[in-house]
Amino acid sequence: MKIITSSIPLALVSCALLATATACSSGGGREYSVPSSICNIPVNQKATTALLPDGKKLEERGGSLEDSPSFCKLLVDKSLTVFITTYQADEYYDPMDPKEAHRFSNRAKMKDIPAEWEGAIGDNYSTITTKCTGPSAKYVVTEISAKAGDDDTSQRRKDIQDFATEFTSGVKKKIGCTQ
Repeated sequence: MKIITSSIPLALVSCALLATATACSSGGGREYSVPSSICNIPVNQKATTALLPDGKKLEERGGSLEDSPSFCKLLVDKSLTVFITTYQADEYYDPMDPKEAHRFSNRAKMKDIPAEWEGAIGDNYSTITTKCTGPSAKYVVTEISAKAGDDDTSQRRKDIQDFATEFTSGVKKKIGCTQ
């Protein structure tokens, strides 16, 4: 008895199985919507998107960032992704102070931010201090730690700075800073 097999049907079945396995195993993508505000602060969704990984569920925890001090956490699939701290101060806080170096990896002074602002950026962390002429305090400080983002460190730093700049502007508006 001679058994004849054809490699064409086997190849088609293999391709079909491979395509199905790839589609099922990739499971990637973002299944949640990117918020238009974070802890009551309106944000640019493009700047926010760059810091959020793929996942099924986005959770926001923390209080209103109008209070001082305050924090806000963004979790994707229960994993901390972005941690934001804001506070209002009567004394100037220098993000480039040598005592603050431990917070950063590869700290550098932020460029391309408003003249009255001071900022420091690291590979996963940023701090901005800005004047606040308003009802609460003389300065607003925003600290952002981002666990995710682009694998390219320079792009991730840019993404964190873009988000931090946008977010800090939102905080200033929300608490009534006129400067």
